[in-house]
Amino acid sequence: MNTDTFQTVGAIVLNIDTQNAIEQVITDSTNQSDTTFLIYGANSQTIYVTPFKSTASNTQPIALTLPHAVQQALRNHVGQLTLDNTDYFLSSNTSSLSGWTVAALVPSSSLTQDIEAIKQTTVLMTCLTILLVVGVTLLVIYRLSQQITQLRSLMGQVEMGNLDVRFHAQGRGELKSLGKSFNHMIARLKQLIQDNYESQLQRKKAELAALHSQINPHFLYNTLGTFHMLAMMEGQERLASMAYHLGQLMRYALEPGTLVELQQETEHIEHFLSLIKERYEERLGYTIQIPEELQHYKIPRFTLQPLIENAIYHGIDPKIEGGSIEVKGWQEEKRLVLSIRDDGIGMSDEELERWQSALKYEANRLARSCHIGILNVQGQIQRIFGPEYGLALAVGRGRKGIVMTICLPLCSPEEPGLQGVT
Repeated sequence: MNTDTFQTVGAIVLNIDTQNAIEQVITDSTNQSDTTFLIYGANSQTIYVTPFKSTASNTQPIALTLPHAVQQALRNHVGQLTLDNTDYFLSSNTSSLSGWTVAALVPSSSLTQDIEAIKQTTVLMTCLTILLVVGVTLLVIYRLSQQITQLRSLMGQVEMGNLDVRFHAQGRGELKSLGKSFNHMIARLKQLIQDNYESQLQRKKAELAALHSQINPHFLYNTLGTFHMLAMMEGQERLASMAYHLGQLMRYALEPGTLVELQQETEHIEHFLSLIKERYEERLGYTIQIPEELQHYKIPRFTLQPLIENAIYHGIDPKIEGGSIEVKGWQEEKRLVLSIRDDGIGMSDEELERWQSALKYEANRLARSCHIGILNVQGQIQRIFGPEYGLALAVGRGRKGIVMTICLPLCSPEEPGLQGVT
């Protein structure tokens, strides 16, 4: 074409080998696949057919009839064909520019081959996952069973009397919590056995000391009764009173049982104070104020007398002018409270703090077997009723004297469990 006049001046003719060009394009795109391509012109003439691939002996006849069979299937809009005993999927596309139709014939086995591979891979991965889960589960169960077996073994050792074993749990969870509870139980059991051993040892020592100090106490008690009668007959009323009170003290000491009614303990301290007053005369005064409705409650034997004796000898006796003892009792909710107040010389803050520390349960548990008086009373109360009860010390009013407060449960003689305490 002339660019100035726009007149045609010639023509260019291109000769293209359509067969080879199409084969080259299809070969490059299919990459040796099993797909067979067919190209039809606008007038349904066959332009190109990929060589038909088959292992059957009658491949040549089928290859000749293939374009017609595919074209017939396209006209009938059929998506599947069966040729040479092989199932094929048929797909096609018609160009709007050239009017050519490209059809692709794909063996069903080629499409399902990848699916089978995926199925096999899925089954394999599923089996491996199950084996992994089962293996991990068995490992966890094995480790738990080992720890349970260890715990059972430790329980067997505890049953045989070995209380020094401890369970060392691994990981977290209920088994570790169970192990901690087991260790706490063993420690507590060992502590209770130690407490019981010390209690029994203390009782044996007390019994042995009592045996060593007694020279036929019943004979002495009867002899004091004889002294009392002779003194009364001869008009020695003061001597008779002393013999009577001393005899009552010995009788109270000889009676069996650890717990007694508060009334018995009150009568005992009255006899004791009556004898002590014979020595101190006007230098010692005392009052006992315990309501009648509290007298039937049970308390440990010799709870008040050692504390009163301690207050007299260490608080009042050092004072030239003497002093007084005040014994009171009252009820606070479900507790019986007794107090012993003196107006003696008292004690310093350091000494009071030392005694308060010594009265704590753990400290007193270790020391009470070799002490008497305050610590012995504290040990007896806590051994019977527990560490929440016991004795407390405080400075009196105006920092004069000492106040000893005893806290006990309200135990009546009819309560179960107390009758067996001896």
